[in-house]
Amino acid sequence: MAPRLRSRKGQVRDQDLAHHQAQLRAGVANTTGLPALPTELLLEIVSYFPSVPVPTSRAKIYPKSYLERVMVLQMLSQMCRSLRSVFLPLTWQRLDVCASPRVDDSLMRDWRRLDKLPWKKDLATELIRQLEIVTIRDPTLAPYVKIVNVLLTDFCSDTVMVEFARCLGLFPNLHTIQILGGGSNQEKDVTKAFKGQMFSTVRTVVVPNFAHAIMRACPHAKSITSASGPYKFMFNYVIKYCPDVEELGGFADVDDARDFKGRFFESEVFVLPYSLRFLMSYPHSEMRKHLPKTRVIVLSASKIDPNHILKELAQFRALQCIQINVASGPRERGAHPLTGAFIKQAQEVLRGMPKPDNGEPKYVVVVDKNGKRRFLVE
Repeated sequence: MAPRLRSRKGQVRDQDLAHHQAQLRAGVANTTGLPALPTELLLEIVSYFPSVPVPTSRAKIYPKSYLERVMVLQMLSQMCRSLRSVFLPLTWQRLDVCASPRVDDSLMRDWRRLDKLPWKKDLATELIRQLEIVTIRDPTLAPYVKIVNVLLTDFCSDTVMVEFARCLGLFPNLHTIQILGGGSNQEKDVTKAFKGQMFSTVRTVVVPNFAHAIMRACPHAKSITSASGPYKFMFNYVIKYCPDVEELGGFADVDDARDFKGRFFESEVFVLPYSLRFLMSYPHSEMRKHLPKTRVIVLSASKIDPNHILKELAQFRALQCIQINVASGPRERGAHPLTGAFIKQAQEVLRGMPKPDNGEPKYVVVVDKNGKRRFLVE
C-alpha cells in the first residue's frame, strides 16, 4: 500500500481553493437589477426597437434608427455574465445590413442628397465585417445566425457576392434569407457566386428578381416571396427550384385602397397580377404536379375579379389561407368598404378546397392600416 503523503484535510482545502479561483475567473453571477428580470421581459423590452420585417415590401436603404437595436444588444451582452447568456445569441441571431449611419429620416425624402452619400460602400463594408466576425474572428457565433437580411448594392458586387455566398454555407441553423435591392446589373454576380451552393436548412426566402439564383440554392424552402413585385418569371423559378413551397407571396402592394373600384380580380392586361396570369399558361394538372403543397397565397394586387379567382386559385388543391395586403393611402379613414366583399369571395374559394390534411382550419387574412385580421371559413 502506497504511503499517504498528504492529509485528507489538505486535499479538501486545495479543492475549495481551486473552486474559489474558478469562480473568480468566471465572475459572480449578477442576480439584482436588470439581470434579475425574467428572460421573457428582457426580450419584450428589446422588441420595441425597430427592425426590418420579414418579408418587407421596402427594397431601399433604411435610416440609422434601425441600427439602434443591434447596438443595444451588443452593449447588453457585454455588461455581465447573466445578460450575456441572453443577449449574445440574440445579437447574432440576425445579420441585418440594411441601414446606414449616414442616413436619417429627413434624407429618406430627399433622394438627390441621399444618392450623393457613400451609403452603398457603407453597406458592403458592414456586410463583410459582420461575416468576418462570425466566420473568422469567432466561429462559435456562426450557430447563432438564423436570419440574414441584406440590402445588396453594386459596390464591389463581384467580390462581395462571392464572400456572401461562401459564408451562408457556414451557418448551420440558417432558416431565413431576405435580399433587398434592385440592381439588374447584379444578376450576373449573384448567379456566378451562388452556382453550386446549397443551403438545405433555409425555409424562408425573400428575393428580388436579380437574386433568383438564391432560390436554386434553397431547394427545401417552404415560403417564397418575390421582392420585385409581380414579375412574371418568379413563379417559373419557384416551380423549377423550390417544389416544396407552401407559401407564395410578394406581389406589388396596393398604393391606395381607392384603386379597388369594386373589382378585386380583373383579367385586363397589366391589372391582374402577372404571376397568376403566368400560372394560367400551365395546365391544371401540371400546377397540381409542380406545386402540390402550397397552403398560403399572399395577394397584394389592386383589382381582383371574382369571375377568375375561382379558376386560378383552384389549381392549388392544398390551399387553406388567402391573404391580401392593402396599403391604404394617407386620406383613407377606417377600413375600405370593399374589403368585406373580398373576404366573402375568398371564403367562397376556400370552401371549395379539400379539407386540409394537417387538421388546421381554412381562413382569410386581411392586412391593412387597421392591422391584421383573420376570418375563419366555416
